[in-house]
Amino acid sequence: EISARRRGLALLAMANDLRDKGIEIANDAVRDDNAGNYEDAINKYCKAAEYLMTATKYEKNPVTLKTIREKSLEYVQRAEALKQGLAGKGAGGKKAGGGGGSKEEEEESEDDDVEPEPLTEEQLAKAEAEMKEELSKLIGMESVKKQMEQLCKQLSLDIRRRAEGHNTLDAIRHMMFTGNPGVGKTTVSRLVARLYHQLGVSAKDSVVEVQKGDLVAGYVNQTAMKTAKKIKEARGGILFVDEAYQLTQALQRGQSDFSGEAIDEMMKVMNETGRKSVTFVFAGYKKEMDEFVQYNAGLESRIKHRFHFDDYAV
Repeated sequence: EISARRRGLALLAMANDLRDKGIEIANDAVRDDNAGNYEDAINKYCKAAEYLMTATKYEKNPVTLKTIREKSLEYVQRAEALKQGLAGKGAGGKKAGGGGGSKEEEEESEDDDVEPEPLTEEQLAKAEAEMKEELSKLIGMESVKKQMEQLCKQLSLDIRRRAEGHNTLDAIRHMMFTGNPGVGKTTVSRLVARLYHQLGVSAKDSVVEVQKGDLVAGYVNQTAMKTAKKIKEARGGILFVDEAYQLTQALQRGQSDFSGEAIDEMMKVMNETGRKSVTFVFAGYKKEMDEFVQYNAGLESRIKHRFHFDDYAV
């Protein structure tokens, strides 16, 4: 009996070591991904998945097993998306689906294949100038303004490089806004929507604002449908999820909650690219939002831009 217990503890320790190593490599992959070092990111995503899948051989907890497998799959999918992008096919991809779609959906799908004309230097300069003017109207928010200007310049640079024939990947566009209520998070999300639209990154300049109650229902499978409806409404623009940390608080306490379905539904489309894809902006208090992204490594890897909004000084 003692021998069996020791063996069990040894296997558990091995599973933990493999899992921790896999997560460590995955975090490095995310940093490379966000920095545009896509080949390094691909190798690290694949290596992280290998470690995690090896850990499943020794892990006995069914809940932990499910989480490890999900994370491994996420890393493999992101690696494949980046490989396609490097091959000139565009990172991410359209949702897979069978036939029988509505005429409206078919027309939208056809529209996705039509790329707008590249912006001219004059149009890019105008968009940058307008964004700078809009930012100057905001009170305070110096660090946010600086990040917004950097974002605008990076997007403009990518557009210029594509116009010159260089192969550029569609960057991760999703964001996390942290700070107390009333510090301008919703206002800046509207500026982001306008910027993305002006530069041709997104099809619309609209922002759909939701909270947990708009996404989560009280019965199995209803949450997925409710969330999918909001995602469809925001298609081509921004889905602003306010107090997003509420989606994981009950789960982190081990309580039964359907919020996981909402997160799963959003993550299904967060690797999609193109003008008609949804840009997610998750907002809330800093401490709670840090816990929100740490709950699911897949979420953390999909959020590139993080803005912190300081309180207004009197």
